[in-house]
Amino acid sequence: PAAPRRPTVDLAFMRARAARRPDDAQARRDRALAELVAPGGDLAFAERELPGLPPDARVWFARGLLASQRGDFDGALAA
Repeated sequence: PAAPRRPTVDLAFMRARAARRPDDAQARRDRALAELVAPGGDLAFAERELPGLPPDARVWFARGLLASQRGDFDGALAA
């Protein structure tokens, strides 16, 4: 028997999931991170959303990455 197929997870999926679950911090985090790396992502959305998310290693890394891209190296280290 064939293994069950996993659903396709792409930016549209992440956006839809976050829209269905506006109070779910994990769905919001996953969308913000996807916006950073997926083709067609919305960097401005990620920059607005990341500061309001509960901190974890992925969020800290993304905040540092954005600060570094703006030339704010002290802010990148502090993230």
